Amino acid sequence: MSRILALLLLGCLVWSGAPEQGPKPRADWTGIKDSMSWVGHWDLKTGRCVKAQDLQARSSAGPLEWVVDSQHQRVACVSRDTAWIYSPGSPPQCLPLSEGLEYWPGTSRFSNDDGRFTSVGASLHTDMDLLTWDTHPLRMETRTLGRFPNPTMLAPMEGGRLATIPSGTRDIYEWHANSDKPAKLLTTLKADLGILYRLTSSPDGRWLVVQGQRGVSLIENTTGIVAWSNLLPTIPYARPVISRTSKYILLISSEEPASSSLAIYECKTGERLSFPLVSFRESSLVAVSGDERFIATFDEDHGQIVVWNLATRKKVRSIPLFRGSEGDLGNSIPVAITFSPDGKQLLVAFINPQC
Repeated sequence: MSRILALLLLGCLVWSGAPEQGPKPRADWTGIKDSMSWVGHWDLKTGRCVKAQDLQARSSAGPLEWVVDSQHQRVACVSRDTAWIYSPGSPPQCLPLSEGLEYWPGTSRFSNDDGRFTSVGASLHTDMDLLTWDTHPLRMETRTLGRFPNPTMLAPMEGGRLATIPSGTRDIYEWHANSDKPAKLLTTLKADLGILYRLTSSPDGRWLVVQGQRGVSLIENTTGIVAWSNLLPTIPYARPVISRTSKYILLISSEEPASSSLAIYECKTGERLSFPLVSFRESSLVAVSGDERFIATFDEDHGQIVVWNLATRKKVRSIPLFRGSEGDLGNSIPVAITFSPDGKQLLVAFINPQC
C-alpha cells in the first residue's frame, strides 16, 4: 500500500512537459483552493488537473491575464503584484511587479528583440513606471516615465518604444522610453470607438489594438496606418486575444442583448470568421493555441472548458474544471486561460474573492 501511495505522489509531481506515461492522477488542491490566486494545469489528453500552484499574491490579485510570446515558448500569468513566467524545461519564475508598492499593471509583453519581459503601469504615487526583466539571469530594471494625464493608456512595443493615448483623445503617440525626445504623433483614430478601454500590442509586435466601447481598431505600429476598424460593441473587462503570429484576434462582443458572444477576425483582412455561437454571461475566458489551430472557451453553465478546432469549427473535447460539484474548488473562480507552451495543457488562473 505504501508503495502505491508513493507512486501516486510521484505522478502528481511529474513536470507537465514530460512524455505521457499513462493516466496521471488529479492534483490535490485541498489547500491551494483557499489561496488568493492559483493556477491549475489541465492535461488536454486526459482532461485531468495534474498540477496546482499557489501564485503567492501579496495583495488582492485583481484581474489576471495570460501573456504569450510570439514563438509561444513562454507564457506569463500577470496579476496586480506578480508575474509568473512558464517555459518548457524550467520551473516557473516569479517576477515581483510592485516591489512593496501598490502597482497596477497596464499591459505586459515579451520582447521579440531580446526576449525580455516588459510591464508598464502605475505605482502608488501615480507616476507611470516601465518595468523590464532579463529572465536569465533574473534582473529587473525600473524606469519612471513621469506623470501622464490619468487614465492614459500605454502599451510597450518593440525596441523600447511605448504607445500612448492621452485621456479624452483619439491620438496615439509613439514614445521612446530610453530617449528624452518628446513623443511623436503616430496616428489619430477616425473611427468613433466610444469610450476607449484598452491599448494592446500583439505578441509579434506588428499591431496595436485599440479596444473601445463601440469597436476595435488594428494599427500597424511602425507606420501608424489603420488596417481596419469594426463597430462591434465590446465589454470593458474582456481583453482582446491575439494569436502569436497575429493571424487571428478573438473578441468578446456585447451585440447579443442577453449575453456576450465570441467573435473571431482575421487580423490581416478584418474578415469575421463564421463560427458557432459561443455565449458568455459573466466570464470572458478565451485562448488560442500556439499553432493557431485550436481555441478554448469557458462554458459557465457546465463549469467546463471547451476546445474547438478552428478549421472545422467543431468541438474537440470538453474539460470539466470541477470534480462533481463546485464545492471541490471552494470559492475559487476561473478568470483567465491559456494553452501551455508545449501545447499539451490548459493553464487556468483562479482567484478567491473570499480571501
